Amino acid sequence: MKTLLPDVKQYLFGVFSAYESHIGLELSRMNSGLAEIYGNRKSTIVRAECTTNIRLRFKTDSQNVGLSLRFGDPARLIYATDISVKGFDTISVSPLDPADGMDVTVRLPGSGMRDVTINLPHLVKTWLKDLRIDDNASIGPAEPLGGKLMFIGDSIFQGMTASSPSRTLAAIAANLLQRDVVNVAVGGATMDAAPVECAKEYGADIALVNFGVNDYAHGITIDEFRKRTVACAKALASNSAWKPIAVSPVPYPNDSGRNAAGHTFAEFRKVFTDVMSSHSAITVLDGFEILPNDNECYIDGCHPNDMGSLLYGNAIAKAIKLLG
Repeated sequence: MKTLLPDVKQYLFGVFSAYESHIGLELSRMNSGLAEIYGNRKSTIVRAECTTNIRLRFKTDSQNVGLSLRFGDPARLIYATDISVKGFDTISVSPLDPADGMDVTVRLPGSGMRDVTINLPHLVKTWLKDLRIDDNASIGPAEPLGGKLMFIGDSIFQGMTASSPSRTLAAIAANLLQRDVVNVAVGGATMDAAPVECAKEYGADIALVNFGVNDYAHGITIDEFRKRTVACAKALASNSAWKPIAVSPVPYPNDSGRNAAGHTFAEFRKVFTDVMSSHSAITVLDGFEILPNDNECYIDGCHPNDMGSLLYGNAIAKAIKLLG
């Protein structure tokens, strides 16, 4: 097989930077501003460095594709990589021992030139060491996509805890809409205007924001949450280059009733909705209309499972289609 690594950058999507290192091609979805915001604590660094919704997209007539990956610190112990050929079922592969990385060769379904998408692991830092196709095969750019979705938020938007990258809500929505996607959500993030400001550099035409669960769980006062939400809404509405969408927090089955500051989850949701709705430019989606308050859709009473992610991704795609 022949390596594609020298030219692989042209096939990368959802990535802000990719540079050579002694381990392999290091991939980052964060620009310098976002890296600074999320670079102050070990837990957020690990989550920010995950290759969430970073993909390889190309056309090839190769019968096989070879992939070599190396892994860093995980946000969750999920190392799956999803390989999809348009019109066929997704093939999911995982390493036997993540410490050794993953070196696999997968036979692709179909024949002739076809669109291939490789979704890299979404909850672990990943280096691309090599990408290979058959010696006599050709490769070229995949069909262009119609615009770019930007996801800004916390662990739920990052895809915790879908079982593989193509099952994340962002990937599901992007696939249904046939759009590119950049995901700068970071587990543990709280309401903040700064990531929204930084995200304007990416050139997305639709920006989705979802914060609030961590603010509530961390015991932030409702007045402080309102102050932060006002600033975030202003940043979201101020960019005429994108259509802004704010998704209020989805149900929280493990809710204890009140946070450490004595406030209810319903109070946080109401502040989110009221503030975001005060801007005519922002479309507000109700999280309680996206997911039921039922543990069947959650893996741990807070984060959606595969069923919840599917419902969430479908709801986002439907809402964006209605926007026109």
